[in-house]
Amino acid sequence: MKDNTYQYYAGNMVYKNDKSLNYLLFDEGLVTRTSSVYSYEYHLKDHLGNTRVTFQPNGSTTTTTQVAEYYPFGSSYLPISPAGTNKYLYNSKEKQDDVLSGTALDWYDYGARFYDPQIGRWHTVDPLAEVNRKWSPYRYAYNNPMRFIDPDGMLETVKPADEEALEMIKNTLTTEDAKHIKLDKDGNIDRNSINSHTSKSDNFKDLKEMVNSDKVVEVSTNDNFDFVDNKGNNGNASMKYLPYDPKFSDPKDPNGNTVDGTTTGEGGFMGKILFPDRDGMQNSPDGTIKVIINSNLSDAAKAENYSHEGNAHALLYIRNGGKHLDASHQAVNVNGKQIDMNRNLINMIIRSKQETIKNMNSR
Repeated sequence: MKDNTYQYYAGNMVYKNDKSLNYLLFDEGLVTRTSSVYSYEYHLKDHLGNTRVTFQPNGSTTTTTQVAEYYPFGSSYLPISPAGTNKYLYNSKEKQDDVLSGTALDWYDYGARFYDPQIGRWHTVDPLAEVNRKWSPYRYAYNNPMRFIDPDGMLETVKPADEEALEMIKNTLTTEDAKHIKLDKDGNIDRNSINSHTSKSDNFKDLKEMVNSDKVVEVSTNDNFDFVDNKGNNGNASMKYLPYDPKFSDPKDPNGNTVDGTTTGEGGFMGKILFPDRDGMQNSPDGTIKVIINSNLSDAAKAENYSHEGNAHALLYIRNGGKHLDASHQAVNVNGKQIDMNRNLINMIIRSKQETIKNMNSR
């Protein structure tokens, strides 16, 4: 540190070099201790977790103690004013202001390694670099820091868009397995939590494999989606919902024996997978795999269609190293009928759907 003192970390408690408590961290800020007096400081953050404003209660009003602006990769856009004493800034990570030969490092501590916002890179390789051969092990947030973050310096992960998407994923699991699926403070499925649990469930193993892969899988519910076509043109498509009608709908599929059926009989444009390449007519507009499930579906139908799009299409794309065709339906005309020739994909869909139906029925 600048003043040649040391700090000791024990979870969310930080101690001075004389072993007395310095401050406590919590999700919305920190509590500092001076003698026997505790003071609260609250942090206002943007969608990437960057601390923008800190303030303290002051009677019936508040006092602003720090204001910070950032370039996309984390360097300060303007001098922090008022400067304040808070060091949990970019992505809410602690800034390391140690001085070497008269120059402050100004690196950020992400846990697994230190990040240098001045060059937008890490100074050491990703500890999980062996599973991510297509990207530099020194990159930060897939070179797109306006959209992504790296929670702990070890790869990116599965990111539900909101609580509804998270519950949809959890509905594919047993009640016990679902207890270990939660979001970290950056909105990703918590890798430490899911890795702390073992299960015989294939759906749980599928999710764990995606969380620990080298791809970002964004999961959302919506009635439309943005895409880019194979020529690089942007577009948007709507997802029409068809409620169950015994006169016109396909028969219900209570056992999950079909690729496209649902136990509820709901239909229409129920789900979409977008891959991060330009090999299809509709592709992901950024470097992520996108799973979009129709938001009008019932909870049961959402979970079944997530099994289709997530545990089959997305997982197969990850497993085969990003081969678009091998992770897609391959319909051919056989005697006037459209037959899907991708048996591997079909088997993955039906297996995951059937387990999801079983888990939903046991609730």
